[in-house]
Amino acid sequence: MRKCLLWAVIFFLAMHPLRLALADSPFYQDGAFSYTLTDEGAVLRDWQGWPAGEEQVNLLLPDTLGGHPLIGIGAYAMGISYQFDHRNRFCITVPEGVRYLEENAFDSCCNATMLVLPSTLQQIGEGFLNVFAEVSFPNGSAYFMNFLKTLADRGRENELLDMFQEFERGYKERNNILEAEAVTAVEMTAEQVQRVTAELSEKYGKTVVLKTSVDPSIIGGMVLYVGNEMLDASVKARFEGLKKQLKTIQL
Repeated sequence: MRKCLLWAVIFFLAMHPLRLALADSPFYQDGAFSYTLTDEGAVLRDWQGWPAGEEQVNLLLPDTLGGHPLIGIGAYAMGISYQFDHRNRFCITVPEGVRYLEENAFDSCCNATMLVLPSTLQQIGEGFLNVFAEVSFPNGSAYFMNFLKTLADRGRENELLDMFQEFERGYKERNNILEAEAVTAVEMTAEQVQRVTAELSEKYGKTVVLKTSVDPSIIGGMVLYVGNEMLDASVKARFEGLKKQLKTIQL
């Protein structure tokens, strides 16, 4: 349920756009951060990273840039972190006062293990989840809580699950992701999972997310569920097929 609520927060914020800073605004520099200005404050446009050899485990984004309050994170602003040593993992904290994240703000930010987001956030742009970090709203989201209250007042709180499922479906479709499940009699090794995932990705031309489960009753082999398809290559299925063939034999 907690995961469903988190996705619902992201879905809701993604569907309520604000006026964003113009891309052709002049750029300013404050330390390792580049930014543009709007009438309301600064929008972070680029982070140059830590100096060589000074990588840290926590990145706390400043709440002001050039003396202006930080109100937004621009498109692809944090993408530089893909250049870092992948052994250096860190947490990114977005300060209170930030109201929106433009599209793909954290794209390619593959070294981040945690994104801590503020309660003031009102919009999340498309592509926000192109990063494998855990997302946290430690102070909640007043904007989203008002939305939840409205749903509850109208007796429509059950629509949250539908919203989550629709958001998840759209995300997978936009990112060419296909879910599959492999059922085996014994647990698959990491090498087997990798090989089956690669073969399915090549066959379907999509990024396959493979789940695994164990069912001793299939005896051996594998049952694959890919989208709406089922591919049964289990020993049990072969036995069942053999039984049917034997029944057709007349002695």
